[in-house]
Amino acid sequence: MALRKNNQKDYDKFNDTSIDVLGNKREQDPPKKVAGEYTGEIKKDKKGMDYSIAGQGDPDFEFTSTVAKGDTILPGGAMRSGNYISGGDYDLTETEDSKKRKTGPRTYKIKD
Repeated sequence: MALRKNNQKDYDKFNDTSIDVLGNKREQDPPKKVAGEYTGEIKKDKKGMDYSIAGQGDPDFEFTSTVAKGDTILPGGAMRSGNYISGGDYDLTETEDSKKRKTGPRTYKIKD
């Protein structure tokens, strides 16, 4: 598809990031994923819930995760190896409390 120089509608279509070039709706945010090797040791918070911090895992493991260092990962029923989340890629969903925060680290739960 070529852009017509004097047609503003063509430019408006390309400026809209919620649709792709073919006019299909696309997801706004890429799905969040994390590798088990990218997470630190599983600990318990004040309420007794398990959590792990992203970016505190194996220092030799370079992973371009869609979560930031310092984000909290709630392992839920994820496979564990001792006190760590087992290796592998896990899909994440952001918790409701995390969505309410404007800034700061986010909290994600591993999808079961």
